Amino acid sequence: MQEQVKIPAELSRIDDMTAFLQYEIKEESDLERLAIVGQKAASRIKELDALRLSMTGPIKEGIKKIESEFHRLTDPLKELKNVLNLKVSTYWDAQHKIKEEAARKARDAQLAEEKLLASQAAEKALATGSELAELEYETRQKVISKMEEQPIEVKQTVRAYGATMAQTRVWKFRIIDETKVPRHFLMINDDAIKAALKANKGREETLKVDGVEFYQESRASFGR
Repeated sequence: MQEQVKIPAELSRIDDMTAFLQYEIKEESDLERLAIVGQKAASRIKELDALRLSMTGPIKEGIKKIESEFHRLTDPLKELKNVLNLKVSTYWDAQHKIKEEAARKARDAQLAEEKLLASQAAEKALATGSELAELEYETRQKVISKMEEQPIEVKQTVRAYGATMAQTRVWKFRIIDETKVPRHFLMINDDAIKAALKANKGREETLKVDGVEFYQESRASFGR
């Protein structure tokens, strides 16, 4: 059975403070009352955090030692697994490129043959007026257009090595020209904007960044 955490009664009583969650500020004098409650809450948080850390500190330290001992063994094994994955994947990708090149050469050879036969059919149609030759030419032209438009595809054989290792093909991406990436794929660098604000401390009103508005808002802080 899990041991119940014991928190002193004087620290557990918070209802008198949380009651102010629904409190509405109607006039300036209300601010002083809320300031007192806010400071009391901040002080209570400090006391509770200190008590919590005194309880969880030793537990966290014990967990840290356990984690460290296991990581001593699992980390090098994970590194080994990653290295083996890279070696095998590199080999498989190289083999895929070889097959892709072979498929391209086969397609180019077939395309060249189709073009030759289309050319011969066209010459025959012009020389003899044969409708059959003209039909053959048109048919082969359609085949040629389809072949030129269709990308090179390599049928991927997924290898399985018993229950030990299996090959899969995973789609990934790399950026080749970031200036052409559509806007909806981009992210605002919040950290860079915050850094610009920090670097211009005291001169925030003069800071200009296209598409960004810098403004101030009020924030209350309670003494602790």
